[in-house]
Amino acid sequence: MNHFAGCENVHFEPALTTYSHANAWWLAEFCRLLYRIDDQLEQFRKLPADIDLALDRAGFKIVRILCDHATSTRAAVFTTRSAPTPQTLIVFCGTNAVSDWKMNIQTLQADFLGEARVHKGFKQCIESLAEELRELTTPEEGLLLAGHSLGAALASLTAVQLSRQRLPVQACYSFGSPRVGNQKFVELMKGARIYRLVNNCDIVTAVPRSLGLAEYAHGDGAFFFGSNGEFFPGVPDAELQERQLSYFPQLRKYADLSSFFDRAKALSTELPVYLADHAIVNYRYQIARQLASDTDRSP
Repeated sequence: MNHFAGCENVHFEPALTTYSHANAWWLAEFCRLLYRIDDQLEQFRKLPADIDLALDRAGFKIVRILCDHATSTRAAVFTTRSAPTPQTLIVFCGTNAVSDWKMNIQTLQADFLGEARVHKGFKQCIESLAEELRELTTPEEGLLLAGHSLGAALASLTAVQLSRQRLPVQACYSFGSPRVGNQKFVELMKGARIYRLVNNCDIVTAVPRSLGLAEYAHGDGAFFFGSNGEFFPGVPDAELQERQLSYFPQLRKYADLSSFFDRAKALSTELPVYLADHAIVNYRYQIARQLASDTDRSP
């Protein structure tokens, strides 16, 4: 797995409130590590020594692992091992079990903060961890949030919620997020410093689709990574949706229920591009390309 390999060459600034490729790389690594943590806890009920070694290399430690079995919601809280001002990261785990896929395909909505409508399942996930999250957040301490796939949706909901409570969220990095709620929710997101990253053909970013009274939308301004190493900040969502939705006919043929989950958990090289591009390892790869490109351009 070799988590955080080369991290000494990528300057992490957890207190930074603007987007940076370096911070995106670090948070993609934390998302990638969280899948391994989740798998190890599921299989062995304990963490192997290499996870502590990886975190030690990165200069972080695990403060707490949050889990609600009823909703299959998982998150981990990390903090710096030594810093003048400790930095806390809350990272939400993405789709990693059959129950997660069942949660993802729901389209029912629920009220959110009395102002918006959001995916009912995603809201239930956040509510299941609400008490523990409340214990971890204080007005004095800045937070950095991140998540991939389902985890990106949960990180976005949490960022909006904490921002409305005037708690200091430095930034939220969202990798391959599905749509979370309606246009009213998109408006709420604008004040929460949420940076939504989309990798090439990632089809998960195009769902759920609006159905009847259940409206789903993304805001404009995504950070888009193309297949040939291009990077486009601020892309209008209409452009992305047209691109991603063109893969739906292929997805229907591919996703027979008997084998879809096994395929989706396969190595990214075995998946069609519209699913392979959703893998967190491929988000990390695209960000690393940008960092290398920035280095090449420096004087």
